[in-house]
Amino acid sequence: MELQDTNSFCLSQNVTYEHRVYDPDSLNWCPVPGGGADALLFAGLAVFCSCALYSKLSAVWVLLAGALFQVANVYLNMNHFSNALTIWLGMHPSAIFFQIFLPPLLLDSAVRVDFFLFKKIAVHCLLFASLNVLVATLAFIPLMLYGLNLAAAGWRPVDAALFGAMLGSTDAVAVTAILKAGGADGRQPQLQQCTVK
Repeated sequence: MELQDTNSFCLSQNVTYEHRVYDPDSLNWCPVPGGGADALLFAGLAVFCSCALYSKLSAVWVLLAGALFQVANVYLNMNHFSNALTIWLGMHPSAIFFQIFLPPLLLDSAVRVDFFLFKKIAVHCLLFASLNVLVATLAFIPLMLYGLNLAAAGWRPVDAALFGAMLGSTDAVAVTAILKAGGADGRQPQLQQCTVK
């Protein structure tokens, strides 16, 4: 994981846990020098929220908890917690999405596949997964680079394409979890889950 290049603005400021400085160029707070271990604090808080808010709609509750945490970070100085969020928001996108979040998500999905049911619908899965990932990848390049103006923030077309491929293939995990929590059995959740392969 690498932090985006700390610019001279942040280096010229006296950034401490008590004195936060907002950097308008990066749309983020300046990280506290020597506070890199705070990144583990955010990861631990995320795991705690996931466990504490476990229910049928746990993904929604965790998303709302993250949004509340960000709102609190904007208006309040939470010292180490604020620095932890600053560090995670300042990481290069490929480091977060492709090396931290994606492998455990794919492993969990692969372990839960019902092989005998998968064998029956393998052709449908390959067709659905290929088209889903291809469309998401091609659609996200112009949307993210020009629609959201992430090209100005340093995103390259390959970053947008990989992000689109990741969303196109892993969004099915959330849909499958909701289907299974709602009591759906059989082919529909399995076919939906096939898009992560």
